[in-house]
Amino acid sequence: MTAPFWYRLNQYVRNLAPFLSAVVLLFLTVIPFHVPAYAAIVPMLPLTAVYYWGLYRSDLLPAPVVFFIGLALDLLSGAPIGLNAGILLLVYGTVVSQRRYLLHESFSVAWASFMVVAAGAAILQWAALSLLDWTIRDPSPGVFQYFLTIALYPCLAWVYARTQKTILRQA
Repeated sequence: MTAPFWYRLNQYVRNLAPFLSAVVLLFLTVIPFHVPAYAAIVPMLPLTAVYYWGLYRSDLLPAPVVFFIGLALDLLSGAPIGLNAGILLLVYGTVVSQRRYLLHESFSVAWASFMVVAAGAAILQWAALSLLDWTIRDPSPGVFQYFLTIALYPCLAWVYARTQKTILRQA
């Protein structure tokens, strides 16, 4: 006997939690706050979602969805098409490939790993934008963006963990 329709729909909506959290952070990233130079220093919020869900629930956030999130970020933020999509896919691939080593480690190890991955993503983004402009860009906004992102990661990881514990475990 198959599960009732409402049970399957409930389970499907619950499994969308990683995608929906990444989309909410995507919109928080591109919402214009009328602060001078805010776009240059806004934290890489979707990167936190891709890292966390890629590490703990990669089955619910597959690579095509990560590509879609990155492409939407490119389109909404005015970044070169494919830049954030490629960076998020590289982060996702790195995290998924190291998943078996990081999955059962403490939060401090996962956070330290996030710091390394986010540094790589920030450097890659800076280098790509410098190459596209044919000039060496000032790295200070990217450095500030990086530190803001790693400072916000514990708070966001706590929200993701609560989401995983309450919504996804009941599915």
